[in-house]
Amino acid sequence: MISHGMCWATHPLPTITDSMHIDGSDIGVYNTLIGHLKPNTTYYARTFIHYPDNTIYGNVFTFRTSSVKSSIVSAYDMLMPPYPPATGWGSDPNNWVFGSIAGGDANKGSDAGDQPQINTIQTYQASPENWYMLCKWTDMYEGIARCNDAIIAVNDSLSLDPYAKEPKLAELRFLRAFYYFELIKVFGPKLPWIDETNMLHDMPIPNNLPIWSHLENDFQSAINSLPEVSDSPGQVNVWAAKAFYAKLLLYQSKYAEAKALFDDVITNGKTTSGENYALLANFENNFNIQYNNSSESVFAQQAKMDGNMNPKANPGYMLAYPYGSGPGGCCGFFQPSQNLVNSFKVDSNGLPLFDPSHNTFPFNLVDLINDDGLSSIDPFTPDSITPLDPRLDWTVGRRGIPYLDWGIHPGSDCLREQSYGDPYAPIKHVYRQADVLAGWVSTGTDYQVF
Repeated sequence: MISHGMCWATHPLPTITDSMHIDGSDIGVYNTLIGHLKPNTTYYARTFIHYPDNTIYGNVFTFRTSSVKSSIVSAYDMLMPPYPPATGWGSDPNNWVFGSIAGGDANKGSDAGDQPQINTIQTYQASPENWYMLCKWTDMYEGIARCNDAIIAVNDSLSLDPYAKEPKLAELRFLRAFYYFELIKVFGPKLPWIDETNMLHDMPIPNNLPIWSHLENDFQSAINSLPEVSDSPGQVNVWAAKAFYAKLLLYQSKYAEAKALFDDVITNGKTTSGENYALLANFENNFNIQYNNSSESVFAQQAKMDGNMNPKANPGYMLAYPYGSGPGGCCGFFQPSQNLVNSFKVDSNGLPLFDPSHNTFPFNLVDLINDDGLSSIDPFTPDSITPLDPRLDWTVGRRGIPYLDWGIHPGSDCLREQSYGDPYAPIKHVYRQADVLAGWVSTGTDYQVF
């Protein structure tokens, strides 16, 4: 045996004289990556073993490639990774594990035995074997691979007008940069850079250099060719590309360049529907289903329920609802921290507590009164004296305060194990009772928006 691999063609009997890929020359199990295929086309493929004087072929199988449109939609699809636990709650770009918990705004919550991998992330002791780390890596590179496949499909398309290709390529380069940016947030900037030019190479891709410049090029390409408005609210536009490029510059400490872009976005930016960017009149409406794709929305993933009510929207939050009989019913994770609550204290002018003489924020010197250690039947009166930023109770659920339209927050009854985290519940992503009555969401943990 000299070699073995896969061959494919658009006719029923492909041979090694058609397109082929050599997998190796040793006995074993191999995976073949096929690329540069025409969209919306039926292909025939079969394995082969090549000897000096003969070639033996396996059985023919067929497959059909997606259309260009389907390839682009597939690239967007990884903005909401597969329903957990197929991969992991850590893959979701909401990043409540890698962002809020690792950053100190929240605790893991629940109890010690459930999802213990989060504990090592919270304490900065995570290893490469951590399931959350692995899922983040795998799913973001899946998104990158889909972008690369779709870029090839667009470039190879004979049906697309050349002028129509550029906006589509710009969308895909934005999405590719987005997925890489997600990886940088967790793993740092030294990553294997895989694009449409090297994705089929068999040789290892190095990760010894930062990939910042590649992301800058992709975001700049998106800025150069994306339209300002779109018929689809979830489709990226030029202003979203500018906003994310500015954020990328911020991560590199390029403050002056970032500020110039942010100023442009704030002053002139528009949503995909053509609405000028502007703050909503009420802070809490940012987290209200009925205000989705509002004037504050820069880039928002869109989703819908299917007929079986399977989780298709926001599955990454499935663990992060009040425990027990509250909305969602599962599973008591993502409990806001006392540090976050304390940071909402303000001075007599309504400004955050700040000590300019020491350049410190003294809000943590005394904790805001809470019900830590109390059951829901024990008497408790929430603090009504300490000046607080009113956004606190649209950010954190705390005992004795209305919890959206579900009634007064009961305290420990909606926490799985109060002693394992601070005595607060998340609220921003939690749906309202009115949403259930209006048919916007299903009851239970499969919270869906359509």
